[in-house]
Amino acid sequence: MHNSLRHVIGVLTLLFAVTLNGHASTIILSGDVNIVTSLDGSLGDIVNPGNQLFFQNFLGAGTRVVVHDRGGFPVSGSFINTINNYYNGLSGVSSITLSGSITNAALSGADLFISVLPGTDFSSEELIELSSFGGDIIFIGDNAIFVPANTRINAALSGLGSSMSLLSTTLDQGAHIATGSQFADDPYTLGVASLRYFGPGQISIGDGKALLFGTEGQPFIGYEVVSVSEPVSLLLIGLGLGGISIARRSLGHTSLQLGTFHHTGFKEIRRSDA
Repeated sequence: MHNSLRHVIGVLTLLFAVTLNGHASTIILSGDVNIVTSLDGSLGDIVNPGNQLFFQNFLGAGTRVVVHDRGGFPVSGSFINTINNYYNGLSGVSSITLSGSITNAALSGADLFISVLPGTDFSSEELIELSSFGGDIIFIGDNAIFVPANTRINAALSGLGSSMSLLSTTLDQGAHIATGSQFADDPYTLGVASLRYFGPGQISIGDGKALLFGTEGQPFIGYEVVSVSEPVSLLLIGLGLGGISIARRSLGHTSLQLGTFHHTGFKEIRRSDA
């Protein structure tokens, strides 16, 4: 009985240690998908070294990328392939596309996860996996034309504990090149002198930090560092409370047995132990 109780207490200690010492993840949010096409000049765009360096800064010293292949727009596949091919073209970097469920095995060893205009909702199980993912996460939405994809991204952001969101508006119609004061001073923008974008959607930065601004100062790319999200915390707390209930029942049962032993004497105890 005492061994079982010690086991329960040990499990509880581990669970609450995980909850209290959860890691933080960086979530990057873009309100423009066309920053992708300047990586290789796809869909009639022009290659821009600033866009390329921007995506290199996202990866940093990482070496493995997972690109979420569940696009919900006819040309989403082109954006996804462009990102995947770009990272695979970098020395020492490997990238894969993931069309199935987001699982621990699929994310294992990855440094960066990217989702572009998702065509399906993120399940609660997938959000739990992303919550425990040790790398950076990028969600790429767009302007008012892409409300369904933006709504799915916003739901995922909320589920992951982020205060950012896509506003599904449209800024700066047509092609533009961001320069100078349109960039925030940040490691993600280090060395980036210009960035091509096309009619982005504004984002609400919440408690995060804006990286790119439209011509009127509206943010359309930013990031936020978040701690372990609610799905994981609630799961752990639920398991912990269940363990406490078991421990209390065990203690009550032990007290009852001891009380019985006190009144029945040594021979009754021997029969109980047999």
